[in-house]
Amino acid sequence: YLTDPEARRAGDGSLLVARPVRDQPALGPLPGLGIPRGQTAWYIGRHRRIISGTAAPPEFLARCPYGVPGDRLWMREVWAPCDKLAYGSEREDPCVIGYRADKVALNHEWKPGKKLDTYAWNWDRVKWKPSSQMPDHAVRHKLRVVKVECRPVNSITIEEVIAAGVKIPASRVEGQPNKVQPLLQFTGKRNSPHEYVPPGRSSTWQDVDWSRAYFASEWDGRYHKRAPWKAAPWAWFFTCEAAR
Repeated sequence: YLTDPEARRAGDGSLLVARPVRDQPALGPLPGLGIPRGQTAWYIGRHRRIISGTAAPPEFLARCPYGVPGDRLWMREVWAPCDKLAYGSEREDPCVIGYRADKVALNHEWKPGKKLDTYAWNWDRVKWKPSSQMPDHAVRHKLRVVKVECRPVNSITIEEVIAAGVKIPASRVEGQPNKVQPLLQFTGKRNSPHEYVPPGRSSTWQDVDWSRAYFASEWDGRYHKRAPWKAAPWAWFFTCEAAR
């Protein structure tokens, strides 16, 4: 299931998706399991068979629950039936589907879905449904997995943050009209990006620090109980492109 930023990015034809690993690898030393310092214990399968190594072994990668290279994924997202908004009456099997990520509506009586003019719509009155309830005919992003990795989530790069669809607001630097810098949101709310930048003065922060702060804010918004960012959990990184 896609987040709104991921759904917006998927419209460009390529997407990086990051999800926490269910059975987190354990870093050695683990004397009871025979895992030395510098090695990692990887849990394989239902019976949690253990393989040691410094990187994710091929057998572990082959069991990625989100797919392996070559698989086709139907990416579901938050949606709403919008026949009443479009034509004045509801239908038992909705044809007009609204997508929360970018406030777009498609009429799926046509193949592919025909984009409707929604300029006069009041999106605030739409009752959104979870992605888990999206019917097959409403799926607009069908992607093919091209690459799968497993590594600590805090190893994400600037390019990967962008590929995941995370938007980084920017502001102009005073006295340097041609230069911009990322703008942190000092809102005081939980998971605000400023909670994730390194300690010290902002002048010492690198571009990757800003980018990871915004990604971390999105990550903890979903996984702060299951796999909090500050615990440096391992994550599945899988790259997708539009299926042909």
